[in-house]
Amino acid sequence: MSGTRTSNRRRYGLKLALIVGFGALAFAFLTAHNNPATGYEISVYTQSPLLYWVALSVALLVAIAVSILAYDNRLGTLALVLAVMGVLSIFALPIIRGYFFYGHGDSLHHLGWAKDIADGVLDPRDIIYPGFHMISVFFSKFGGIDMPLTMMYVTLLVKLLYVVFVPLTLYVLYSNRKAIFIGVFSGFLLMPINHISTHEHFHTFSMTVLFTVFVYYLLFAHVTKKHVDESLPRLISPTGMLLPVALVAVVFFHPQAAFNVLLLFGTITLVQFVYRLRSKDHAVSQMRGIYGQFILLAIVFALWAGQFENTYRVLDLMITGVQETITGNEEAGEVIQQRSSSTVAVGTSLTEMFVKLFGVSTIYSLLAGGLILSVLSSRFQAQSQKTDGVVIYFAYGGLVLVPFVGLHFLGDIDAYLFRQFGFGMVLVTILGAIALFHVSSTPFRRDWRPVLGVATVVVLAAGLLIAFSSPFILLPNAQVTETEMDGYDTLLENQDRDVRVFGGLRGHAGRFIDALQYSEDGRDQRAVMFNGTTFNEGLSGVYDTDKYLVVSQYDRTQELDVYNGFRFDERGFERLQTTNGIHRIQSNGDVGVYYIDE
Repeated sequence: MSGTRTSNRRRYGLKLALIVGFGALAFAFLTAHNNPATGYEISVYTQSPLLYWVALSVALLVAIAVSILAYDNRLGTLALVLAVMGVLSIFALPIIRGYFFYGHGDSLHHLGWAKDIADGVLDPRDIIYPGFHMISVFFSKFGGIDMPLTMMYVTLLVKLLYVVFVPLTLYVLYSNRKAIFIGVFSGFLLMPINHISTHEHFHTFSMTVLFTVFVYYLLFAHVTKKHVDESLPRLISPTGMLLPVALVAVVFFHPQAAFNVLLLFGTITLVQFVYRLRSKDHAVSQMRGIYGQFILLAIVFALWAGQFENTYRVLDLMITGVQETITGNEEAGEVIQQRSSSTVAVGTSLTEMFVKLFGVSTIYSLLAGGLILSVLSSRFQAQSQKTDGVVIYFAYGGLVLVPFVGLHFLGDIDAYLFRQFGFGMVLVTILGAIALFHVSSTPFRRDWRPVLGVATVVVLAAGLLIAFSSPFILLPNAQVTETEMDGYDTLLENQDRDVRVFGGLRGHAGRFIDALQYSEDGRDQRAVMFNGTTFNEGLSGVYDTDKYLVVSQYDRTQELDVYNGFRFDERGFERLQTTNGIHRIQSNGDVGVYYIDE
């Protein structure tokens, strides 16, 4: 009787904690929503209200505590829902706080293309990865939402899909609530996003990488016979029928990521074939095949990607890079060397940046590596035979991907190197989560719970601190304000066509030209660039013809507050105001346009 009362009090206590947690989350959301951004913010973290972070911390601490104490019942499930909603509110901060758009760089190109498709001036078949643009156009048209906001919603939707299907992928293997707990918090870390070549904003390769976890869920469910329909032939499953749809979608989302999936599926197909020849009783031999799905993916990829010049350009760069590296005419890893030099120059050590960006990823990589070695050496006693098969699939798939990734280290294609790391981190996340599940193969003991709770808080904080670009990782906030967009629009509307526009301090002007759909009549003028030395010593008298220069609050913040004047320093900005021949002709408080009279 006493035990029943204790159990009831414990249950009531957990329910009360969840009520507090959901209340704190609602308060956090309202606080962030009622304090919208009023201009460009250097960091979404420091500029969001402190009360938001306090209330959200309370909600997440409650979610972690309750999910650990009650992971095996419905209260634990509610705690995980609370955790997902809380972390999703962080991912959604640009939307909640009223950002006009999020994502300088490639995202602005994609914004222009999506608007062109919606306006009927661009055929989606003319771009190599139209998938996410088409989804954005659909939601914008039928939801009546402006395209910039729609694209932020689509990005958030992809992140939600990733967070949901990482745990569901583990659940296919174990049907265990503890696996769900580990998968959810592993998904929160967004390890495929490294801010070097994969990004948190609307970046089609990055979004496709996050989408691949849905492909792996369908793959696992199909090969492990998770879902069976007696009305279908033995070799066909409901998820097996949906898998080809997802694979075709990957091709249209981004063929470069699709080629990685093709290599992985080809390896799995070969592994299945070899194991069935050698050992029909092995777990791999007992799994459903994916021969048809692999062939379909190969055909669709060849037909679609083969019609675009960019496919052959990347292939040519890869071959040329190998040849020139062998002959000594090209230095491998130039992008890595340049970024390393820049990091040191702004006063941060490489070790510090590595820990910030890849500390958690390294831990999961070690866990994944240990799991693979254990399975391949037959020293691992799996709680589920399904695990052996999928670990072997990913192990051999990873071995095939390693030399392919190595090719990206050579020549001009090394800019894509960290894209491949991002793709691989989806596999590492799943394998690392499997390893964590087996490390805690017995039920959570009381003396483990505080340690597990602290470890979860520390790792989650480390992951969420780099969810967005910020000065913490030497990157400016990727916010685009409406006044910044209007400033470029006003210039382009009133520009003297005989006077060219500088590409901006780091080429931003050309991206805004695309975003604003000014792609005709010689508007694409990104080639007109200058270096830091020229800017700092004064631009007047350097060029043969007159020029326009656009300087936004984003530019100033990036160069002076984030990069500490590494390339463009305070002198250069001051000389814009004092140098003869440089005239400020337009300003809206966020964007200033200067006419350089030569």
